[in-house]
Amino acid sequence: MPFRLATASLALTLSLAGACEMEEPEEELMLSAEIEMGLSVDGEGFYPTEQGSDQVLEYGAQGGMHLQIMPRFRGASGVVYLERSARLVDDGTLVLRSPTMVLDLPADADESWWHQPFALTNFMCPTPVGIKLYDREVEFTYELRDKNDKLLAKDSLILMPRCPSEVEEFCHDVCSGN
Repeated sequence: MPFRLATASLALTLSLAGACEMEEPEEELMLSAEIEMGLSVDGEGFYPTEQGSDQVLEYGAQGGMHLQIMPRFRGASGVVYLERSARLVDDGTLVLRSPTMVLDLPADADESWWHQPFALTNFMCPTPVGIKLYDREVEFTYELRDKNDKLLAKDSLILMPRCPSEVEEFCHDVCSGN
């Protein structure tokens, strides 16, 4: 009898675990809007990019290094909230969590792609002790939410940050986690 009880318990546990795994993708299928992440030239315009593309880190005015990402939106309008984060692909280490950004999307963003006139700065370096950022794939994730925190859209972009040759030694220093 204990064997049957253990078998039934294991079957129930596995079926519940399977049910939990199956529910997650349904949320993505029910999203009502879209985000597409791309790059910009000199902080302006939207240019699609390939997953895993090399992207040169930019030297910031305060001595840090950052990447500019241009998101565009479709299927939503009015006040929405954009959450941005980034993780190292190889080990999942969180390297960026930006404050929630409030956006007021115009009415035409309901029907056609819209982007802000400027790219969003993602501060990458200096990094915390022990985290080397350059020459490692980083997955940037942007989530668009409504006032009730309902997920409207989500997109991810994997980039390979590279140090710029003109400040390579400095970049290796501040982006190496030493």
